Amino acid sequence: MSLPILMYHSVSRPERPDLRPAGYWLSPKEFSAHLGALRTAGAEGMTLEELASPGRSGAELPRSAVIITFDDGYLNNLREALPILVECGFKGVFFVTAGLLGNRHRLAAADLIELRRAGMEVGSHGMTHRLYAGLSRAQLLCELGDSRKLLSDVLGEPVDFFSLPRGYLPPALPDLARESGYRGMCTSRPGRNGLGSDPFRWRRFPVRSGDGPEEVTSLLRGYGLGYASIWMREKMRSLLRVRYRMRRFRPA
Repeated sequence: MSLPILMYHSVSRPERPDLRPAGYWLSPKEFSAHLGALRTAGAEGMTLEELASPGRSGAELPRSAVIITFDDGYLNNLREALPILVECGFKGVFFVTAGLLGNRHRLAAADLIELRRAGMEVGSHGMTHRLYAGLSRAQLLCELGDSRKLLSDVLGEPVDFFSLPRGYLPPALPDLARESGYRGMCTSRPGRNGLGSDPFRWRRFPVRSGDGPEEVTSLLRGYGLGYASIWMREKMRSLLRVRYRMRRFRPA
């Protein structure tokens, strides 16, 4: 059995100005429709802790399991997305850019504690949200280690999971994440995950503006026109990120 990990970013009301990353913004109504469709389809929400738990070794995943994640750490994740998650009975994983904690329209330290009290999971999205192409080993370790320490200090507990910002995955990053104390890492590469998947190369499906309930439920099923369309879209984006890196950071 395998499951999809869905990647959201911003859920905010059209009349409320805040950060809305291009191509990733959904209204609360749209997000609620996504979760309603997943619930109707029998989806069971999980966290990364549950996926990575040694106690699950040899066990099977729930037949219609799904993990819902949020990248960047927008304040609207707490104000708008959290109530919908709770209402629909889903868990969420919130990856926070630690160096932007408390900035305008961003989650603050107290917000992270509130998310944990609501039963949600908090992970790291690095310190700066910059592209990791061209960074040295020392710079990557700072992105991984400094953000983990800052967020762990805020929460009073270890932060075990990391989410790759901006898509490009340096070959050394999985090993560096393990070295930094993480138990798993989410990428932006499309695909599903099972108990035997490499936890430092977990695949995710980005949910973009314009993706509707039908597309999201196709990701849950793992087949259909919507699934194939999103898989191909994200696969092409992954290839373009690699080509960009090769051109932009080609050795002299």
